[in-house]
Amino acid sequence: MTDRDRLKTECHVFTQYLTDQPPDSYILKKYSEAIIDKQPAAFQLQSAFDALLLKLAIVHPWMTRATDIYSRFFFSGSVLRKKLVLLLAILETHEPVASRLDAATRTGLTRFILLFTGQSVIAGLLLVLSTLTLSPVRLVLGRKMPG
Repeated sequence: MTDRDRLKTECHVFTQYLTDQPPDSYILKKYSEAIIDKQPAAFQLQSAFDALLLKLAIVHPWMTRATDIYSRFFFSGSVLRKKLVLLLAILETHEPVASRLDAATRTGLTRFILLFTGQSVIAGLLLVLSTLTLSPVRLVLGRKMPG
């Protein structure tokens, strides 16, 4: 698999995670350009664990969510987090995705509380599960370089 193919897969999974829709050609192009052409050094993997997080994240949007939650609390400098922030910036500046991200959803208070509670429980469970599974792996891999 070439770098561009891998980035296309990443972009598809990450965009699904962030927006619940697939990326269009503009998003795919900008994501790839930013990583390969503009700032390749910023996205160099720092360790074998960093590489593992990225591999796990592209399996499915739910795995992206789990690895993102783990990274947020325990590995905030990961390449995964950098790539998600980059993609979110691209999405926020591209119509019609930007409008969808910025649109306020009208819901009643009861529905809001139920949705908020449900999402909080899911995030909490994913944090616990990812911590229990990824923290020992991180200790084993330590600072080993990918490869």
